[in-house]
Amino acid sequence: MAPRTVAVLPDAETAALHARVVTRGTRATVLSLLVPVVLIVGVVVGDVRLGGSNWPVLGIVLTASSPAVGGAWLWRRRRPVRGG
Repeated sequence: MAPRTVAVLPDAETAALHARVVTRGTRATVLSLLVPVVLIVGVVVGDVRLGGSNWPVLGIVLTASSPAVGGAWLWRRRRPVRGG
């Protein structure tokens, strides 16, 4: 005889926890993508040029914004080192 599978529905507390995790993850993703987008718009609107073109500036901005967002993420989530 094959074992029966039973669907277990999460209780309200677990469901609320999952909803909070999804909400926080979505917010963090949107904010981390928003930084480069705002910088690109700033370069294009400000008509910043290097060597007669926007492209080198956009490349520099995108290259610099990626580690900047990553660094900010790490700095914000770092835990103090415990003695030991």
